[in-house]
Amino acid sequence: MEATGTEQANDDELARLRQEKAKQMLTGAGAGTTARKLPGDGKPVHVESVEHFKELLEKYSDVPILIDFWAEWCGPCKMLGPVYEKVAGEFKDKALFLKVNSDQHQ
Repeated sequence: MEATGTEQANDDELARLRQEKAKQMLTGAGAGTTARKLPGDGKPVHVESVEHFKELLEKYSDVPILIDFWAEWCGPCKMLGPVYEKVAGEFKDKALFLKVNSDQHQ
């Protein structure tokens, strides 16, 4: 079933609003920014355990946290990886980027 013109316009507007909100959050507009150094030094932090995950979420709850749940066998995950790492470098002082191997941490 294909979307009608109105449904497509609504979907497009929702996508635009999501992108705008994400940009605001990552540039600090409308979100708190931090003066402290975030872990990872511009690279995603690989989560080692559930405890490590909880610790990071609690310690950095005042900044946006983006999480890449990935698996070795997942083709789209591998395609997204380089893009995610690039964005992590661009926003290293604005947000915390995490990577969780979903096969290891179920």
